[in-house]
Amino acid sequence: MLAAERAKTRSELLQATEKELAKIVAATIRKKNRLKGASDIALKVGKVVNRYKEARAFQTRYSRG
Repeated sequence: MLAAERAKTRSELLQATEKELAKIVAATIRKKNRLKGASDIALKVGKVVNRYKEARAFQTRYSRG
């Protein structure tokens, strides 16, 4: 019972993190007021990942282009 509850919670946290990270990805490719710079992107990603404590589930890579 406890294991199932923890698995559900983890799944919900992963989904919430993915949703927020998708917003950051969209912000980096939009035409107006685009999110630029590896440091700015890393700060945003860090805030999201730390909020949900799911850093171990994601690998991040920042590149120019």
